[in-house]
Amino acid sequence: MNPSAAEDHLRVIRELMERATIYRAVSAPAALFCGIVALSVGALALTPGPAQPLFQYHFVPVWIVVCILSAIANVFFLFRSTTYRGETFGSHRLRTALYAIAPAFLIAIALTFLLSRAKSSELFIAVTWMALYGLALLSTTTFAPRSIVVLGWAFILTGVLILVLMNPRLTASAGRSLQLEQTGYLAMAGTFGLYHTVYGLVVLFSARRYEHG
Repeated sequence: MNPSAAEDHLRVIRELMERATIYRAVSAPAALFCGIVALSVGALALTPGPAQPLFQYHFVPVWIVVCILSAIANVFFLFRSTTYRGETFGSHRLRTALYAIAPAFLIAIALTFLLSRAKSSELFIAVTWMALYGLALLSTTTFAPRSIVVLGWAFILTGVLILVLMNPRLTASAGRSLQLEQTGYLAMAGTFGLYHTVYGLVVLFSARRYEHG
């Protein structure tokens, strides 16, 4: 390898490492926000009380609101990070990330529109969101840290496990739609809530340990 090629190779490695560090720093607080909101929604929907009726039979609208709030939080943390580094918000790296995750999100939107018109489809919608979100995370492998890859596989494998263990009789009766909806809330809280919260805490703890190490 000639000196010029070696220098270019090192520059690419350094840039990828920098991107992974920045991506991790930005994703941690956003993941914590999403996780806490999802856990709160799951708790309110599954715990008997005055707030529970607000969530019953409104599975898709509730989680769309959660998705919008999480997207706003992500934009906020990204904007704050790019401003701090003196970069433009619509940078090439951001556009690359959006292009990478766009196919999975478009399929998720289409399947949500289809499944939401069927009865007792809440758990299937939750599994669809898990799997496609996991694929979206894995699509950022070239510029995201390993922790994002682990999180993506956690979502995909959890969705696969639910499909394998799902009892077909659970969906045989439309009268069990409320039970399926509650199971969907539990699945969403256990993945989008718990997984994001654990990921955010682990990344923040690792970053602080690194800074003080």
